[in-house]
Amino acid sequence: IVVESRVEKGRGIIATVLVQDGTLKKGELIVAGTVTGRVRNMSNDKGKMIKEAGPGTPVEIMGFSETPMAGDRFDACETDEKVAIGVVIGDQCDLS
Repeated sequence: IVVESRVEKGRGIIATVLVQDGTLKKGELIVAGTVTGRVRNMSNDKGKMIKEAGPGTPVEIMGFSETPMAGDRFDACETDEKVAIGVVIGDQCDLS
């Protein structure tokens, strides 16, 4: 779930999310509502860069194409095709 999002000068769009199921990894494609992106960088609640985050972990993600809305459910996808289909039909991808 997207907790908050903002635009920071020099860093771009930052979204604070809470991973609920599965593991989120750096480089995965993500979709939140109608906003897509790829996890470019991810940091934990202490500001340390991490490569993956498990369930219950709050993280800041860089890589969204636009600012997602707070409260949006986000999911990670394996391929660009799944992201496109998920956005078009309003579905979400499975976080695995």
